Amino acid sequence: MTQPGETQGMTAAQHVETLFANAGGPVCEYVIVNEQPPSRLLETYAEEGQVPVVADFERIERLGVTAVGAQVISETQTVRHDPDRLAAVVFSIIDQAVAERATLVKPAKAYRRPSAAATDRG
Repeated sequence: MTQPGETQGMTAAQHVETLFANAGGPVCEYVIVNEQPPSRLLETYAEEGQVPVVADFERIERLGVTAVGAQVISETQTVRHDPDRLAAVVFSIIDQAVAERATLVKPAKAYRRPSAAATDRG
C-alpha cells in the first residue's frame, strides 16, 4: 500500500528506483512484487489516501532486476506482508538460483586430463 506523503502515487518500479538512488546503485537482483490487492480493507485504506502499489513488472525488468510476482499479503486489522508467504517466495528464488548456477558447473570428470594410455591409442 502507498503511504500518503511518502510513497503516494509511486509504482513498484519507482520504489526500486528510489532504493537504488539512495543506496548509490543496484543493490538487488530480484524484487518480490505483491500481485494480490487487499479484498476487505481496500475501502478503509482508500479513505486514508492509501492505494495498492501498481505492479509495473516491465519497468522493473528494464532496471535490470528480476520481478517476481506473488501473493504475499495477509489482512487482519491491517494489510501486511505475510511472513510465511514471503519466506516461501524467497526460498523459491534461492532454490531456482542455486539450480541455475549448478547447471553451469562441469562434472569433475570434465577436468581430468586424459591418461597417457588413452593418448597413445590416439
